[in-house]
Amino acid sequence: MNSNDYLVLLKSRIEAYFDIKDISMPSIKFDLVGEFNSTESKYFFVPSINLYSIAHDEYLFAACFEKEISVATFTDYCNFMKTEMNKLTPKKDHMNSNFVLVLICNHLQKKDLITLIQQTKYHKDYAFTLKGWSDLGLILVDLEQKQIYTNKFAEKMRNNFDFFTN
Repeated sequence: MNSNDYLVLLKSRIEAYFDIKDISMPSIKFDLVGEFNSTESKYFFVPSINLYSIAHDEYLFAACFEKEISVATFTDYCNFMKTEMNKLTPKKDHMNSNFVLVLICNHLQKKDLITLIQQTKYHKDYAFTLKGWSDLGLILVDLEQKQIYTNKFAEKMRNNFDFFTN
């Protein structure tokens, strides 16, 4: 499986739930960007008597690399994700927003990159969590070894990105 095949599988899996976006920047390239918004409400007898609403958002950014991913490149992508998290202005009913960065590579040799991804954590509170929070999930897909490496936050979504066992 090459990176294009993996990207097609990923897109087919998420397009029913995510709005696929086209984002182009001069320094950072993403092959797939998706946004998912969900709102849950509880009301009393009729919808006009709303007791509460909760909004969950998820943002997925995927990039493919034909060559080895350097630590500097990973840092650039990670800094971009942190900037996006800091730009988020929570809506009235915002509870949480998950930002997921998926890096897909055909060949991976650097074990220090795996360690760096596994140790990277980023959590942002909005108004001391009164307006919600955001977390950063990092997923590294090694197509040659058929391995997926994640940080602690993305560990629970690992199976959603594992196309090797099917």
